[in-house]
Amino acid sequence: GAYIHRMPPSTVNTAAQGGARTVRIQVLTPPSVLNRAGQKQLVKEATEIVARIAGDPTQAGRTWVLLTEAAEGGWGIAGTAFGREEFAALAKKG
Repeated sequence: GAYIHRMPPSTVNTAAQGGARTVRIQVLTPPSVLNRAGQKQLVKEATEIVARIAGDPTQAGRTWVLLTEAAEGGWGIAGTAFGREEFAALAKKG
């Protein structure tokens, strides 16, 4: 699951410049779902998607991707606490 936090440019600053137009993406997964290669690939692809949607290749340098492992069943959507079992069921549907 992913939730994109849209933040007004005036709320984000860096040491190099004010109003950096930063995008922050947080991806929640069950524990140990992604190995190191999967983490790298997910961060790369998410960053590329944001830069493409923004129509600005320099956006990649202002895109933060946070990978968070939630406790098994420790987060949910629409009344369902998601963990390995629920994700496996979703994968079978796809």
